[in-house]
Amino acid sequence: MSFMTLFSVLFRLSTYFYLRVIPIHRWARFIIPGFYFGYLIAVFWDVAPEPTVVVIPEKVEVIDIIDSETNKLVEEDVVVTGTAVVAEPTLNGYARPPQAIPSSGNSTIDFLGSLLLGFPSKSRLLNMAGVVINTLLLLSAADFAYTPLIKSYNPTFTRVGAIDDSSVKILVRYPDLQEGQLRIVWQRVHALNTHADIWKDGPVLDIEEEKDWTAIGKISNLWPSAEYVYRLANLNSTFLPYPEKPVSFKTFPDPRSSSGTRFKFIVGSCMLPNFPYNPAFPERIKGLDIISDWIDSFNPKPVNSPSTTTAPASPVEEAESIIAEASAAIASATNTPISELPIVKSILDDAKPREIGPEFMLMIGDNIYADVPYSTGGDLEAFRKLYRRTFSSSSFRKVYERLPIFGIYDDHEFKNNFAGENDENKPPFANASSAFGTYYGDANFDGISDVNYYDFRYGDNAFFVLDTRRYRSVPASDPESMDLPTMLGERQLHALHTWLARVNTTTTFKFIISSVPMTSLWHGYDGQSDSWAAYRIERDSLLDVLQYVPNVFVLSGDRHEFAFVEHRGKIPEISVSPISMFALNSMTLHSKSIRTIEKTYLDTIYDVNGASLEVTVTESIPEERAIHYIPSGNYKFASLEVDTRNWKRPTLKLEAIIGGKTAYRFEFIGQPVAHSYTSSLALSFGGALKGVLNKIGLMRSVF
Repeated sequence: MSFMTLFSVLFRLSTYFYLRVIPIHRWARFIIPGFYFGYLIAVFWDVAPEPTVVVIPEKVEVIDIIDSETNKLVEEDVVVTGTAVVAEPTLNGYARPPQAIPSSGNSTIDFLGSLLLGFPSKSRLLNMAGVVINTLLLLSAADFAYTPLIKSYNPTFTRVGAIDDSSVKILVRYPDLQEGQLRIVWQRVHALNTHADIWKDGPVLDIEEEKDWTAIGKISNLWPSAEYVYRLANLNSTFLPYPEKPVSFKTFPDPRSSSGTRFKFIVGSCMLPNFPYNPAFPERIKGLDIISDWIDSFNPKPVNSPSTTTAPASPVEEAESIIAEASAAIASATNTPISELPIVKSILDDAKPREIGPEFMLMIGDNIYADVPYSTGGDLEAFRKLYRRTFSSSSFRKVYERLPIFGIYDDHEFKNNFAGENDENKPPFANASSAFGTYYGDANFDGISDVNYYDFRYGDNAFFVLDTRRYRSVPASDPESMDLPTMLGERQLHALHTWLARVNTTTTFKFIISSVPMTSLWHGYDGQSDSWAAYRIERDSLLDVLQYVPNVFVLSGDRHEFAFVEHRGKIPEISVSPISMFALNSMTLHSKSIRTIEKTYLDTIYDVNGASLEVTVTESIPEERAIHYIPSGNYKFASLEVDTRNWKRPTLKLEAIIGGKTAYRFEFIGQPVAHSYTSSLALSFGGALKGVLNKIGLMRSVF
């Protein structure tokens, strides 16, 4: 194999790996150009001048002609016999036979080898085509790595952020706004409404360059489980060009209601625009296109246009809402779920379950890649540009204009394997977290000031979103070190335990969202150093508590694989990623842990007479075991459907979608949770009545 062939093959394979498999820039920026220039040198080195024709006889015979009289040589005749060949001049001036072009004997194979791998060819045109193809591949690698740093992104967009039973946060980015201010106008959508032109004035937003032309508005005093639409307008209430149609949202159910809920949500992490690389769609995020198509499959009710939407104020719908809230209060006060009332129970039993679409999406880390394929450094504008790039993508727009998005960061919003060590001055935390706050954090649920972890409720279900980067320490390299590393930090860990105590008997399902896996079964690259496996003491103490919390789930990402893991025989963990990025396909998840625990449970046995007897059984089981594992797939997310309407049999249905197709399903039957409702009818009903009067503007005149 010639050097030209060797360098061409290595160059094309490394470029393909970089653009289509894993975009590891720290070696690609040296290896890919190195192979390319090695290939060029080999090409020109192997190109020799036009060969000189040299006759190389096979047999030469010299005939002497002698004069017979004088016996002197008269003439010498040279007779050449045999075949002559053409030889090429070498550097030392001696002739050598021409080098044969390798051939398989099949013209099609030779053609494809020259075109796809750069093998030398007898055709000068194919050899030139090889040079052109390799040059285009080099330019593609440069385009993938550096164009996002050079190109300007300036999207105008709006999306729904944190939402609960009575309020909503709305994020707006509107550059080049002449007045520098805009107003959010909104209305409730109801079938009985007849006045489409009546919009309520919402908050006025200051759109300033300091916040990268973004602002957050909050609308309060909304009805629970109600549909609304909003638009953006000038201060004189004339609509702005964007959005062309109203953006819809639906408030969450009242958490005080005991009627149970049925809803679905999406969880995923890790996405990079234009990977795998496609020059025709530079901002595409294919995984989000798949999510958008999946949402479409539920045939959601279309949002009415302004000509058909209606004003929120209607005596009938206000009465319906009052009855709904009062019913919830009565059910809570009497400790009787509405779903258990005979007339309602008969309706629910006869009703056929229907498919429902998702209510919101959890994006749990690596929502941008500040260090892939090329590190942005620590500049604030560079971080902001990466967020602007993702929100410029039409793929993302099709999702965030339809679903509320709640997010948290992981390491690649900063740099690979970032550990903040509770130091706000550690680069690049300050600038990276500021950019995250502008596009995600400020639109999340309100919590303690100056923290990014948060919790929220959806009806009788609770969520706690962890910050696994800001407070984590670097594990000591010395195995004898007495310093215990921490993932969450003391303050966040206290907040998590307080939340667990609060929701333990007041909610049905509890979800703890961790950007990195809690399981220690992952090995391979960073499997034991960047996950909870490196913080085993803190993790074990947390599991000691979680094993006594009914229906608690851990949701995680980061590993670019899907795994369904069980901790201690009762705590499920669902880890899923990437939304749109590379897949490892490396089979790095172990099937079970070496450590075991003792599990005790009651079993029923029967004697020879058929009489039953309950006995206590103790067995040794793995502390962790993998229930299902799918490493392959560049586009993964999980759908979780929760149904707590039957409080005696709450269910959670998991569906893993990979490449747009369902790859795994699992149904979890939860434990009944006896919610701790107040026994005072007056207290519960009074609280609901205050909420009703506040929404219709009468609270100040009554209380």
